[in-house]
Order: sequence, then C-alpha cells, then structure tokens
Amino acid sequence: MVDPSVEHDVERSTEVHPRRVADAKVDVDPRPLRLVFRTADCEIDQIDRSHLIPATRQFDRVRAGPASDLEDGLTGQQTGVEDTDQFRARAPRIPGRIARRIRLFELSTGQADSPVNLEMPMERRILRSSLSKPRGLREDYIDWGRMRPHMSKGPPRADLEARTKASRAYADRARRSLPGGVTAGVKYFDPYPIAMKKAKGCRLWDLDGNEYIDYCLSFGPLVLGHGHPRVMKAIRDSLQSAGTTMFGTPHELEATYAERLLRIFRPDGRMRFTMSGTEATLHAVRIARAYRKRPMIAKFEGHFHGGVDEFLVSHTPSRDETRKGLVPISGSRGTPEHVLKNTLVLPFNDLDETAARIRSHADRLACVILEPIERSYIAPDPEFLKGLREITADHDIPLIFDEVMSGFRVAFGGAQHAYRVTPDLTCLGKIIGGGLPCGAFLGRPDILDLADPVRGDFFQSSTFAGYPIAMAAGMATLDELEKPGAFDGLLETTRTLTSGFERHLKEHGVPAVVPGVGSVFSILFMNHAPRNYRDSLEADEAKRSVLDTSLLAREIFVKPGKPFYVSAAHDNIAIRETLDAFEESLSGPA
Repeated sequence: MVDPSVEHDVERSTEVHPRRVADAKVDVDPRPLRLVFRTADCEIDQIDRSHLIPATRQFDRVRAGPASDLEDGLTGQQTGVEDTDQFRARAPRIPGRIARRIRLFELSTGQADSPVNLEMPMERRILRSSLSKPRGLREDYIDWGRMRPHMSKGPPRADLEARTKASRAYADRARRSLPGGVTAGVKYFDPYPIAMKKAKGCRLWDLDGNEYIDYCLSFGPLVLGHGHPRVMKAIRDSLQSAGTTMFGTPHELEATYAERLLRIFRPDGRMRFTMSGTEATLHAVRIARAYRKRPMIAKFEGHFHGGVDEFLVSHTPSRDETRKGLVPISGSRGTPEHVLKNTLVLPFNDLDETAARIRSHADRLACVILEPIERSYIAPDPEFLKGLREITADHDIPLIFDEVMSGFRVAFGGAQHAYRVTPDLTCLGKIIGGGLPCGAFLGRPDILDLADPVRGDFFQSSTFAGYPIAMAAGMATLDELEKPGAFDGLLETTRTLTSGFERHLKEHGVPAVVPGVGSVFSILFMNHAPRNYRDSLEADEAKRSVLDTSLLAREIFVKPGKPFYVSAAHDNIAIRETLDAFEESLSGPA
C-alpha cells in the first residue's frame, strides 16, 4: 500500500505509446485515484501528489493526490473537470480555449483492484478508464513527440524572452530607480534578470507565472529550500515571543546560538555575530591586523570574500591580466593604490609557490585568508590545506577560512571538518541565518578577546548583529540538517544530479566537466577538471551561456555562469525534470 502522506516520484517510461509499454504490476491505493497532467497546450502547476504514478512520455509532469481546490482557477470554463473538494490546482490561470482540453481521470476502487487491471500497465488503465467516460480523452490531445510542449522551435533566448515579458517590463521600470535595475550586481544578467514573485521548496514562480526549479537558492543560503516549515515556524515563534524584531540589547538566543556554533567549529574559542558574510570577513581581517600589528593581507587569486576593496583584488582577473603573473589586480574602479600595495596574491593548490611567497612577506603579513574550496566547487589538493596550515603556524600568521559558502555545504562543520584542518579564524554566513541576513567570525580566544570592550583594544560593533529571528531561523536550519540521514541525503541528491549531467554530456559527446564539492557544483566546457581559478579560464563561456539560457527557457533556474546549489527540498521529481531539461539543452552548446 502506498502511504498517501509521503511525496512520491513520477516514473517515466522511455516508450512513447502506452500499447508498447511492458506490463507491470503496481500497488494502487484502494481509494479513488485522480490524475491531472499537462498536454500539448497547457499545464497545471504544483498539484499536490501522494501516490506513485508510473506514466509514459505524454505525462510530462504528473501530480496526483489530496489537495483542496482544483477548480478554483477554472471556474466558469468548459474544462471537463468534475466538481470535487479533494483536488485542485493552485493557480493554473489557463485560458478557456486551452482549459477545455484538460481532463481529470478517476480510477474507482473496482477498476484499480480488478485482476485484469492489475495485470495491465498503469498507463493503459488510465486511458481505459478515461475512454470509458462520456468525456474521455482522445489520443490526439496528446503531443507524443515533445517532453516540454511549452518550448518553441526557436532559439532558447527568443523563447525565454517571449515567456518573460513581465520580467522585461519590470526591468525597464526598475532601471529608472536602480542602477541596472537591480539592488546587487550579482543579480543581473543579459538581456534582463527574471523577476520572481513566489517561492516554495525547490520551486520559484516569476512575474509571468512561469515555474522554475531553483538551483540558485539565493546563492547558497537556502540549504533546506524556500520557506521550510520548521524555519518559518521558528521565525513566527520568535516574533511572537519577543514582541519585536530586535532589542538592541543582549538576549538569550545570542549566547545559545554562539555556544552551538562554537561546539561545531571551535569549542575553546570565542565568536561575534555580524549581519553578513562580508561583514564577517571584514572584521576577521581587521582583528587579525590588530593581533599581528601588520598591514598586509594575503589572499588567493580568484577567491571572493565580499565587496570590499582589498577582497576584490584579483577576484576575477582576465586571462590577459593573469599573464602578468601573481600581481594584485584591481577588482573594481575606485580601488586605492595602497590597497594593491598591501595585498599579496597567492596561487590556490600550488603549495610550493604559496609557501615561498608567504615566507618572503612574513614580516609584513597580518593574515592569510582563503576559501578552502575555491569558488565553492574546486577542491583543494589533499596536502594543500595542511601545508598552508603549517607554514602560517610557523610564522604565527593567522589563517582565516572563509566558510561563508562552504560551511554546512561540504560537511556539517564545513571544509575544516572535511579536510581536518583547523584555521585560526573562521568566517560564516548565508546558511547560519536560515535565509535571513546573518554572519559570524570565530576562532582563537587570544585573538577574539581583543574585541572585549573592557580592554578597549579593538572596536567591532553592528546594530543588527544577533537579532532574534535570525538566531531562531539559523538554529532551526541546523536542527533539520542534524537529523539522521539529512545531510547524507543532500549529498546523495547532488551526486545523482551531477552523475546524470556527466552521463548526458558523455552520451552527447560534449566536452565538459562537472566539478563539485558537497552540495555545490558547476559546469565548465573544457576537457579537464580545474585545479584553480586560472584553469577555469580555459572553459568556453559562450557555450555555458547558451546552456544557461536554454535551461532557463526550460524552467530550470540557475544564475548564468554561476554554480548550481542543491537543497534538501530537491526531490526525485525535480531531479528528473532537471536531467530531462539538461539533455534537451545540450543541442545548444554542443
């Protein structure tokens, strides 16, 4: 018997006609089973499902199971859908001329359990049941040839622009008040960014009502997906309990959450909360300078630590700029010359060169800061982080791990747990706020105690740091990730997706790699996995751009050129739909 409280997968046969599908026995809930599916002309989005439903290719996206209001969006239209209180689509917004071609099927208890039907594939039983009804489905309503009937035959970009007219209109409006029409440069992409209005789980809906599977996840923080019930409840409970959004004074959740994070990362350490990962790295470097009383910092080429002048140095140098050697390259207009002079650039995964450069500047260095996993998807060599730890310890130069991205993405406890290397200072952000603005820097008590106001040696403050709802949301997120099997399940889902991508690339003869660590990965059109930022410059960006546009047109949301982030909300249905869209998209960049 199928448990109706559990969300199940959708089986999809490689056959295109039900009469060619091999017979198979299936367990069917004895209660009436109703199916709603997408035809060549339309789709009904996000219908709750609670049954295992094998289906052939005509059922591109199938949803079944208890829901509450199938007919609301179809009221007054000639849909052929019988009235029911159990099933409804949430917001189909389907024109009447299209809605007339939607059919709802019912397999009664008798039909489902009959010996004849149990020996017949579910697909044939669906058609048999429907054709026996006065207004049953005719096969000419089914587009047998295309998995995604909403896609046109034109170029992906043209199709995407045709489907996102409201986003274009919003972009035109936003440009009149916001530079580029966005509040952060990372949100922009050509020809205009897609504007969203709703999200849940691993899904997004844009201003035009298009539904996407989200692999941006706000650039990583939403490891449980959008609007996770436990996180949302924690936010509501915190607001109700506190009666305010913030106190401006100490409160119990600050110490409670700090103690928990220190148990994970540095049991003997100290920490301070901030409002973002950028603020965390900024103060970590400042306090390292206070400890060492030196001006220079060392950072790695291609690493990002926030929108601060010194962190943007050599963040994304061009191929021509890298030919000049490991020299500081301004990452943004307006960078003062003294910032470049006080920044030492290091090569990731090159221990010999890194060690030599640190030794030669040891008397000037305040700290060494890096992403232990470069760009979130390039893994360190096994001995690189250990060697870096040794050389910095030899000179008492604080080693700072920026785990804003990798914390709770590669392991529960970040890269330092995965690679067994303990830095002097750790910077956190994104996930620890449960989807709300939050950051933290923590580490050695002899360094962090410089921030003790009683001493008066080092100033660090932040008006909003440690506000109650972020503490509550962050702890709720960690509660979910700590459940038995939760983190392993996230990693397994990511492996399923990346291995599927690699399989399709190989089958289509596309020269590309899928580098990844933990639950983050990317796609690079090149012949070998990159070991550092310079290697990644060999990738064909034009092909990646075509792929990204094609995926967006097929309702897979990834920020063009950026990594893919996977969440615990990405279920088997989402993974299968993603792999189908990816395979269809390979004709573009191949």
